[in-house]
Amino acid sequence: MKKENFREKGLLQLKKCVDGLRYVQKTEVFMANFKAHTIWGGLWGVVCSIGAFFLGFASPVNLAVTMFLSVLGSAVPDLDFDDGHPRRLVLSFLSILIPLLVVQRFQQDLTAEQFLALGLAAFVAIRYLLAVILNVTTVHRGAFHSIPAGLITGELAWLLFADSPLMNRALYTAAVFGAVVSHLILDEICAIRPMHLSVKKSFGNALKWSVESKIHTVLLYLLVLALGYFCCIV
Repeated sequence: MKKENFREKGLLQLKKCVDGLRYVQKTEVFMANFKAHTIWGGLWGVVCSIGAFFLGFASPVNLAVTMFLSVLGSAVPDLDFDDGHPRRLVLSFLSILIPLLVVQRFQQDLTAEQFLALGLAAFVAIRYLLAVILNVTTVHRGAFHSIPAGLITGELAWLLFADSPLMNRALYTAAVFGAVVSHLILDEICAIRPMHLSVKKSFGNALKWSVESKIHTVLLYLLVLALGYFCCIV
């Protein structure tokens, strides 16, 4: 009698475990969130940093920049996600970095008032105006979730660090591009439903070479080529 009760309890617990796994899959808990993408990008940054360290051309500052760019790059594909953490992270960083670069370039020709006005104008334009433009012109899992978008992001990193040594520029570009691709790969992994031996409807919407609109796809590749040209001459 006791053995039968023990077996029944065991079967009941096993059934609960199986039902729990099914519930997890049904509610899509495996959807990659901001924290997961950040960790994923950080791991890629560690890989790049270790490689650069053993090659002997990166200082601690370079490695810190590489880690930061990897985390930042992992958030880029979700710029099309309205009011999300990734968008706020990327736009906040750009709204500080770009004004600093602009002011550094023209600091000898600016008065203190002009310095402040230019910095504030650039901050507002990037942090808020660009956010509004992204809200209106983008859709989630659109152009930002694509390989061409990763190439564009990497090219922008190459141009952004034009004054850095060649190997450091290559390191930063690899960190950013790899982080973007890592985001796309994680999205695809999370679209697999192993308990059901199937995939979600979102499978294939992240790691792609084109978008639904042929015109947008052509524009993406034209931008890749244009930035590639500037990368070659800068």
